[in-house]
Amino acid sequence: MPAGLRRRRTTRNRVRPLAAGLAILNDPDTYLHIAAGRWMIAHRALPAHAPFSHMLAGAPWVPHEWLAEIVLAGTYVLAGWPDLVLLTGLCFAGALALLTRALLRRWEPFSASPRKRDSEPSHVARPGFRLARE
Repeated sequence: MPAGLRRRRTTRNRVRPLAAGLAILNDPDTYLHIAAGRWMIAHRALPAHAPFSHMLAGAPWVPHEWLAEIVLAGTYVLAGWPDLVLLTGLCFAGALALLTRALLRRWEPFSASPRKRDSEPSHVARPGFRLARE
């Protein structure tokens, strides 16, 4: 494959998730986190009662995700939706990196190189294969 075509495909594959940013985080919970974060920034406090509930208005509420909600709201206000998607992707990549690091500390990584028995001559019979008659 020519280098120019490979470069264009790589760029397209990296930009596609950002272009489809609306669909990536399009769930009501994301909007609630942004709204709660905006409320906390505006009031400089953590809400003790549910400020956004119609059915349970004034019900006790424990904002256990307060820091993430403030970060999401701040990112949304300062940079908009595409950068919120980018921040989410970076957080996910960071979580995967931490998980990989922890797993590599605990277990030895497996090797993708062929083992000695896989490098035997091809004329040796293996289960499931029949030797052709000459």
